[in-house]
Amino acid sequence: MAKKKLKQIAEEFDIPFEKAQDLAFQNLEEEMITGKGKNTWINEDGQIVFDTIIPVPVIYRGRVVRLMPNPRFVLTRIPDLNTTVAVEAKLNIAKNLNGKYIYVQVDNSNNNSTYHHIIPSRR
Repeated sequence: MAKKKLKQIAEEFDIPFEKAQDLAFQNLEEEMITGKGKNTWINEDGQIVFDTIIPVPVIYRGRVVRLMPNPRFVLTRIPDLNTTVAVEAKLNIAKNLNGKYIYVQVDNSNNNSTYHHIIPSRR
C-alpha cells in the first residue's frame, strides 16, 4: 500500500474534502501528511489511522412490528440488537411497511443513537 491522495480517500468514505482535510490535520501526525490543498497525500500509517477515525455506518435488518403514532416512525424488532426501536422512514412509505422486513441504518454520531430506514442499492 502506497501513499494516497486525501481527495481519493474522501471520495471512498463519501465525505466532503474539507471535512477529510480537517480530520487529517487534527488527528494525524505531521510526517503522515505531505503536500497542501487538494494535492495532500497520506502515507500508509496515516491511512490506517484515518480508517479508525471515520465512523462506518452500521446496517441491520429487522421486521416492522407496528406503526407509531407519529406517521414518520415505525416500531421495528431488530434481532441482532435484541430490542425493538423506533425507526424513521419516509412519510409516504411508512404506512406500507407494517409486517415487512426493512434495512435500518444506525447513526451514532450524537450521544443517543438514531435509526433510519434505508433502501439498499442493487448494484
